Amino acid sequence: MSFLYPLGLLGLIGVPVLIIIYIIKNKYTEQTIPSTYLWELSEKFLKRKNPISRINGLISLILQILIVICISLATARPVFALKGQARDYCFILDGSGSMNIEKDGVSRFERGKEKISALISGAKNGSSFTLICTGETTSVVFKDFTDSERALEMLSETKASQGTADYADALEEAQKYFDENASLKVYLFSDKTFENVQNAEYINLSESETNRALLGAQVNTDVDGNMVVEGNAIVYGDTAEVTVAVYRNNSGTPIGRSTVTVKGVADPVAIPEDKTDFNDKILEKSTAFSVNCGGSKEYQSLRVVLEGEDALVSDDEIIIYNVKHDTSFRTLIVSDAPVFLDTALTALGYGGEDQLQIMKTKDYSGDETGYGLYIFDSYTPAAVPKDGAVWFFAPGGRIEDSGFIYQSEVAEVTKLTPNSSSSTSVKKLLEGVWLQEEVLPSVAKYSKCSFSRDFVTLFECNGNPVIFAGENARGNRQAVFAFALGDSDITATPNFLVLIRNLLNYTFPVIVEDANYFCGDVVKINVLPNCAGIRITSPGGQVTYADTETAVSEYTLSETGLYTIVVKIGETDATASERTVEIFSQTPYEESIVSAEEKDFLLSGEPSGVNPDGIYENLAILFIILAAFFVADWMVYCYEQYQLR
Repeated sequence: MSFLYPLGLLGLIGVPVLIIIYIIKNKYTEQTIPSTYLWELSEKFLKRKNPISRINGLISLILQILIVICISLATARPVFALKGQARDYCFILDGSGSMNIEKDGVSRFERGKEKISALISGAKNGSSFTLICTGETTSVVFKDFTDSERALEMLSETKASQGTADYADALEEAQKYFDENASLKVYLFSDKTFENVQNAEYINLSESETNRALLGAQVNTDVDGNMVVEGNAIVYGDTAEVTVAVYRNNSGTPIGRSTVTVKGVADPVAIPEDKTDFNDKILEKSTAFSVNCGGSKEYQSLRVVLEGEDALVSDDEIIIYNVKHDTSFRTLIVSDAPVFLDTALTALGYGGEDQLQIMKTKDYSGDETGYGLYIFDSYTPAAVPKDGAVWFFAPGGRIEDSGFIYQSEVAEVTKLTPNSSSSTSVKKLLEGVWLQEEVLPSVAKYSKCSFSRDFVTLFECNGNPVIFAGENARGNRQAVFAFALGDSDITATPNFLVLIRNLLNYTFPVIVEDANYFCGDVVKINVLPNCAGIRITSPGGQVTYADTETAVSEYTLSETGLYTIVVKIGETDATASERTVEIFSQTPYEESIVSAEEKDFLLSGEPSGVNPDGIYENLAILFIILAAFFVADWMVYCYEQYQLR
């Protein structure tokens, strides 16, 4: 026997205290009385009523001692070990998106939780419980819990994710606990089928449900000029007719609807370890659909819906957004003769009313703020502006925080040489630019510069960078033409407008490059010039603030549905403006599969076959009952003694 709270045994100190009190009795004084006749009669009467009257005081003491002992033992909570009666349990619960598939209103995930709950409730006292839940990330919900009620409470609060499950990570986590405890009883709850499971009991939670899913959708134009939404649908189960409807800008009335017969996928689908081409293979099993939406091609969003009830609702909708570059930024040109620049910006949509301001070089103070883009044409400021992106044309001296260093002026007619690098940034900035020798522009003179920061060089002259782009020391995007436009024939070539367009797209990037992602994807959010904050709201309503100290901020999509990204532009609340974009996260293809096959789930090692000891801890109740009995007996005894006297 052992005690859960040994300090409760301190109550046994009361036993010697009672004995001492019993020994120390009151001293009686002698009194002279006329007769003892009545006392003698009373004594004879008491002897007849209670033959053991001589030990009356001792009986009271014994009852009091028993009461103290019982209360002390109950407080200490004694337990008995039951040899090999308990178990150490480890539950691995699949928390991937497919576990949200429902049948009769109950999801696979909830069925798994019910089975785990039954195992915990039926376990012997002394058993311990560990729960590992696997989704995009593997989490240990609780470990080595012996409190079954607390384990059940935390189990009830556990929710499935909407992305894919990392079984390798879950196996690694379970292996650590199995290595520590070879008597561990491991249960694997999943809707996937595993070829081989070792040292774990596998419970398959799938029940041959039928699920339909949209696999993708995009906007095209047919030969008649109509807007057409095309995509793919799939049915896991029997062949069925599915209806796809398209809604414009959250309208309640569809602008197009189409019904297509989709061949069912009845056989289990194997999930490979390398999923590089997995989506393409799923698309091969699907059926294409096309929805004619009429002649109007203007939209902010198109909601594509798979109509009808389904086992998994999260894969029945896709929202397509029309992603456009923001052209609303204000631009300041500091130049004495900006002939080519203002014309080019206006032609590309950046020269609207109140958007473009031209300032003479003599009027520029360096304290100007509030512009998205500053262009310095044949003028060298002392430092880069405090806010906004910056373009320099023909810089002629040192510019603080610019990231490049002016060295000297080179006066010679030289042809521009394009950067032949295959890097993504170079390709993007030179997209659409003609690079044939016969159309490459020349310069008469240029500024020779060196770099103190990383820049992407687009064109060179004799190995010297003459057109380059990157970020300055303030973290703002920057482009540099090391020559004046008047000293080159670049403005006479088609390359000029294309290059300016690419640099504008680089300077004012879309907040996100795409509007459609999969749950679990990492979204790259471009930090715009003058960005004061980025707020992201998930489909579930959780608000996250992204990092704005870098050019690109990353955010992981952990839910399916609509995300709202709000970008605050401006230094003060009074002058700040907000730009809002919405992106859609859809269910990964593999999580729509009702019957999927995974590789082996193998826990290495040999189980010990020795169970831990259980415990019996109801003895405290027994001692409380005994204490109550002795108290009652003592009270009855005391009452009788009082009545007899």
